Amino acid sequence: MLFLKRNLPYFIISISYLLLFYFTQFCFQQPQIYDATLGKISANYAFDGDTIIEVKTPFIVQNNDNTLQWDALHYFHIKNYLYDKSKNEITVITPAFFPLFPIVWRASMLGGFAISILNYFIFCTALAILLSIFIDDNKQKYLMFSLSIMLPQTVSFIIPYSESVFMLCIAIVALAMHKQNYLLFFWGMFLIGLCRPASSFIAIAFVGVELIFFYKNKNMLAFIKNCFINITPLILGYFVAIFIQFIGTNNWHSLADAQKNWPYNLGIPKRIYDWSVEGYGLSSFCIFFVIFIILFAIIGNFKKVIAIGNDVKYASKAHLSSITAKKYLQILSCFYLLLIAVFTFFYRNGSLNSFQRYTLGTGFFYILFYSFPTFLENNKRLFAKYFIGALIGLVLFLIVMDYGQNHGFFKYLGMYLFIVSIILNYFFCSNITLKYKVALLVTFLVPSLVWNTYLLNMYLSNAWIFT
Repeated sequence: MLFLKRNLPYFIISISYLLLFYFTQFCFQQPQIYDATLGKISANYAFDGDTIIEVKTPFIVQNNDNTLQWDALHYFHIKNYLYDKSKNEITVITPAFFPLFPIVWRASMLGGFAISILNYFIFCTALAILLSIFIDDNKQKYLMFSLSIMLPQTVSFIIPYSESVFMLCIAIVALAMHKQNYLLFFWGMFLIGLCRPASSFIAIAFVGVELIFFYKNKNMLAFIKNCFINITPLILGYFVAIFIQFIGTNNWHSLADAQKNWPYNLGIPKRIYDWSVEGYGLSSFCIFFVIFIILFAIIGNFKKVIAIGNDVKYASKAHLSSITAKKYLQILSCFYLLLIAVFTFFYRNGSLNSFQRYTLGTGFFYILFYSFPTFLENNKRLFAKYFIGALIGLVLFLIVMDYGQNHGFFKYLGMYLFIVSIILNYFFCSNITLKYKVALLVTFLVPSLVWNTYLLNMYLSNAWIFT
């Protein structure tokens, strides 16, 4: 009963937002409503068979077929055939997608639309787990949960992508570290390795954190032991994914062969661009309000960061104290996001496509987002400096870059909403009364619904993708 009482608000909030989301989508499918509202300030996209064009038409009706776009189509084929190369649907690109989400999809026996809804609830479950670790006050939890499901990249969790399952795996690992449960940690890390190729960055991030602590403690044996205990289950999960691919393709290198279809080249990019202005705005926010702030925070507080190494004492099963686990997860999140940023900037020829999804759409971003109140306790002036600095940097970046002009345009609404979400997070940590916090949240709700349904329609239309 206590469990239900604590989690019922999460369920009510989740259902409410989902119903409002699809009601908003339905409204914008009606020509009269669309023309009188969103149609006056924006355009949609359509794929005419050769090119993607902007059109002034209402939202399209969602069904199982148009829900299977881009990566979702690959996951759909893996769900049906795993990696059986005798099937025409399994191409050389297919092994770039790992099997955990397709396995979940197959076990659910759901269609494209229904699995999208299940993904949403998996996402909400992961949020609730992370909130239970980083925020103690129940009212604060429910406010932050509501804000989280309204963020501008939530749509990535309402389509047949692996984001929700990946997020839940990260939440399981975080909970395991918080509860000092290595068995749960082992299976969480194993599933992360089975979920997506980018899990390799998590293994590197763990090693990076341990290197910082090694710098402080100078204990080589502890460093080797901790790295082994932490990343071995992930490597096992990764190997199982490769083995499943081998069964279907009879090729141990199918993942490497698939990745050759993406132009990864080491070098300094000559220009910065994206596949869509919508995604460009979200990625631009991430560069300055996440990546740059992380860099400045780590450099400015390096002594405090390495001092945590004094508290990291693993038992025989790599247990952390509850308090130290939170700090460890915060540093791990910083490392992971920085690694994704370095890879994106120096290996993708300046393309920011999907950068916001690989960063803002992961549990590591939410860990830092929920750590915000702790940071503010003694650093309000420092926060103001970071915020103003990030804002100035973002403005200058958008002015200088030749991609995605007309920054006041509707296509940048997601970027503006993310900036506002940082401000709302600040106010939620303040002493203003609850009714004003709720009022701010309700004000944020309307543009959030408009933006996320707009992105979903963009996805359903097979347009230039933001994911």
